[in-house]
Amino acid sequence: MRASWSWLVVLIALLAGMGLQPLLSWIEAAAQPSEEEARSAFEQLGCVSCHNGNVAKTRWEDIVADFTEWRDKYASLDEAVAAEVEYFGGQRFSSFRELMEQMATNSRVDLSDPQMIVIMEYLVSLYGVSLEEALGGPITPAPEETTPEEQKTIDVGYRTEGGEEPGIGIATTIIVIAIIVLGSGVIAYLLTKR
Repeated sequence: MRASWSWLVVLIALLAGMGLQPLLSWIEAAAQPSEEEARSAFEQLGCVSCHNGNVAKTRWEDIVADFTEWRDKYASLDEAVAAEVEYFGGQRFSSFRELMEQMATNSRVDLSDPQMIVIMEYLVSLYGVSLEEALGGPITPAPEETTPEEQKTIDVGYRTEGGEEPGIGIATTIIVIAIIVLGSGVIAYLLTKR
């Protein structure tokens, strides 16, 4: 019996030695929207009315390719946007936030719109940074569009069609497995002490 539980004790020791950062990084990555979700939000907001290859040179596929390429080319996302993104009439943006604010305005929403959040989260995940880091701070709802009571309850996350938040089931599963593994390790330890 002692040998069959020893692998569990070794596993627990390895997990404890690694710390929680790899697990937290995995959970965060699992919570990122998929390309399909981001493309859908891009289309639903009407971004394709300009980003169709005719009005704006960039289509969804081009934008995804650019963000992926910029990761290895520029030290920051703001630097990439300033160097690479040209708007109508040669206007340049100094930051990712400035670019996204203009795109949100074009779509008649603000940055806190759930569909904008999905698009931005996906794009910054391609670059390898968090949305808050890419925007230089948290998103706050536009004050003129919400009352103070609504601001307290505004949801800037995204949900699937069923209404649940993606990634929550995975996180819960991981936590339950960790509890089971730790509990089993304690039991194994107690059994080997006899």
